Amino acid sequence: MKSWLCKTCYQQEYYDAFIKPIYKCRNKELSKNSTKGKGFRGEQIFVIAREAKNCNIEMDNFNFVYDVYDKEYGKVQVKTRMPYYGDYHFSGIDADKYDTVVLICMDKKWKNVIRIYIIPTDCINSKKITIPGHPSRESKWEEFRISDIKIYNDAYHNMSIEECPILKND
Repeated sequence: MKSWLCKTCYQQEYYDAFIKPIYKCRNKELSKNSTKGKGFRGEQIFVIAREAKNCNIEMDNFNFVYDVYDKEYGKVQVKTRMPYYGDYHFSGIDADKYDTVVLICMDKKWKNVIRIYIIPTDCINSKKITIPGHPSRESKWEEFRISDIKIYNDAYHNMSIEECPILKND
């Protein structure tokens, strides 16, 4: 937000940046490049690869307590990020509400899934998790890393945004 704008222009810019996407989300019109749209794409990667149930779609509520229900992992919260200054920063993790957190690391241009971590919430004691971008740097989360991400990457590449009635092009 630009602080030098007049009050009217500042309010319009705030509306366009924050309020309008919330309304679109409630009307099931997610921009594929918005934060919620990218999050939904991450959920769909996990849903397609695991043949799980997307609760946001089934409950008709994009603010549902958890994103996905999986037979093996239970209530799942999916977080999807691209690198920011080389690392993947995941925030807003509320371990009390879920059984498992899935962290999906995408490449910078959202072309491929780089890494996936499936972490039980009883191992998480913070609302933030940082995954080092460079594989040579140690991370305490490496034991939860999925070694074969081919099914997740295939799920992402086979996902059609045009066929999804919720995601819209800008």
